Amino acid sequence: DQQGVRVTIVAPGGLLIRALGGSLELEALAYDRTDRPIGDTPPRWYLHPDDDGSARVDAVTGLVEGLAVGPAIVVASVDTATASVTVIVRNDPDSVAVLPEDTTFTSVGDAAAVRARVFNERDALIAGASHVWRSLDPSVASVSATGLVTGLTEGTARIVADAAGESGTPAASGRGIVRVRNVPLSLDLTPGAVTLPWLGFLWARLL
Repeated sequence: DQQGVRVTIVAPGGLLIRALGGSLELEALAYDRTDRPIGDTPPRWYLHPDDDGSARVDAVTGLVEGLAVGPAIVVASVDTATASVTVIVRNDPDSVAVLPEDTTFTSVGDAAAVRARVFNERDALIAGASHVWRSLDPSVASVSATGLVTGLTEGTARIVADAAGESGTPAASGRGIVRVRNVPLSLDLTPGAVTLPWLGFLWARLL
């Protein structure tokens, strides 16, 4: 019988899981004392005893599933030979939704709160994901750090929420639209001629 004395682990798709619930496949290659490959002894997969629960691995197939953010040490064993790799589990932002997507103010100076929902690549909500707000049209509308939007002048503003990735740089962004109007709520009729274009006629001189 060929006895495995060396094991090499191969990760065709890399050793990074970018979303909780995501997975990757590992392969193990075993070699005997003459460094010839062993093909008839499947490896046994397990997690290192010091693993903190960031992942789980199928003992037969070597499929690793991410459960929590952090590193996971995965071990392959063939006979008396073992090898290990460290799989990194993250939960990176992949998309951001700004709600509501479209807001209309009827007066300059109006304000309303918007909120952001951040999702990973599996379209699962990332609870408590950090994000920052910015306005692409700050002369039309401003936005505070908490998402309070204020209309400053008539026009259309684009409000953006940026969700940070592992390095702190924006990994995903979402955009909402704010339309600022200045609709008159009352009309002061003083002596003189007043044009009401939205009614299509001229109000006669008031005496």
